[in-house]
Amino acid sequence: MQTMPQLVPVSELRYNHREVFRMLKNGAILLAQRSKPAAVLVSVEEWDRRARRLIELEGLLEAKQALARIDDGLATTTTLDELKQQLAQRKASHGASLGN
Repeated sequence: MQTMPQLVPVSELRYNHREVFRMLKNGAILLAQRSKPAAVLVSVEEWDRRARRLIELEGLLEAKQALARIDDGLATTTTLDELKQQLAQRKASHGASLGN
């Protein structure tokens, strides 16, 4: 479970960056400027993990939307064999039109 980011003043990053970077091992850091959230600092590993998860979730959403379009009759499916047959027909018709 994700916990609240550690709150660190921007000035702490400026004057004691080594300690702030060490704190990243415990999770994200919320940088505050004049007591207001200004930025979030995360480790490279955490950034990569979140980026991979976002890509996974976007893929799941696209799949769910595609299934909904099929269910609503707005899209159809094609088997691999049907696709191969369509491609072969297209290739044959293009070859004939080129004089091959």
